[in-house]
Amino acid sequence: MSEVPVFTAERIKRFLEEKPLLTWERGQLPGTESQIDVVSIDMYCRACKMVRPFITLASRGGGAGGVQPMGRPADETARYRKDPRLTSTIVEYSFQCAGCPGRPPEKYYFWVEIDVQRQAIRKLGQNPPYTIEIDKSIEDFLGEDGSEFFKRGRVCELQGYGIGAYAYYRRVVEDCISGFIDKLRDIFVLQSVDKLILDRLHEAESNRQMETRISIIKDILPNHLRPGGVNPIQVIYDAYSAGIHRLSEEQCVEYADDIRRSLIYLIRTLSNIKTEQMEYIQTIRKLQDRQNRNKGDQIQGTQN
Repeated sequence: MSEVPVFTAERIKRFLEEKPLLTWERGQLPGTESQIDVVSIDMYCRACKMVRPFITLASRGGGAGGVQPMGRPADETARYRKDPRLTSTIVEYSFQCAGCPGRPPEKYYFWVEIDVQRQAIRKLGQNPPYTIEIDKSIEDFLGEDGSEFFKRGRVCELQGYGIGAYAYYRRVVEDCISGFIDKLRDIFVLQSVDKLILDRLHEAESNRQMETRISIIKDILPNHLRPGGVNPIQVIYDAYSAGIHRLSEEQCVEYADDIRRSLIYLIRTLSNIKTEQMEYIQTIRKLQDRQNRNKGDQIQGTQN
């Protein structure tokens, strides 16, 4: 029998950020209230127009800080700070944007039902509601049509329509592959990789079979693009190859989540890495030019 995953603070953070409303998530609940505390989350800020860290609004007190059981009387505050045992209840999480200087910060509120007997939690409410806005870097990479498909997939995913989400994200993958190939080529050229890798990349570019193109790219993806040894292209390939007709609604939700997370990571990383490499190369060249000028000045001074 497989071990039941524990509700850690990191898992509850992801739950708040991503879980649709009224969907139960099961796992081993901790024993005390402080163990379901969440200090910060990453959410889209409508004021900043990008994903930002949101910091807890709850008083840090002497115990749990990012969660407040609803309906608890004020005279029980002292007992709360002693970190009582977790019981079945409804809790409120509240956060504010850490990147809104000089103006009232954006805030997020979540209401979560804790069911200790069932060892499960579900999100009862969220304000503001889910947004399907995406980062500008991702929108620029996907283009108008790709961004629209991505948003439609996210809407389906948030409402638990896994088959629809899976189908939309597969379409986004198909539209992204050429862009991934172009970005990888830029990186490989800057790194002066072996010609065999460039040949494989050209093979992926010229092949019309989508699964084959993805399979080739996953094999030549550089190690520094594999966080923790995980190959995001492999994750996409496994999800893409699963086949929508063999999957249940719940399985489609899981695969859709895998595809979306991997796409976001790859797009953000590939969009930034070339710029960072070019900036670094320019810095090194300026340093080398300065060193060469200094050497020239020293030689000229010696001759004089």
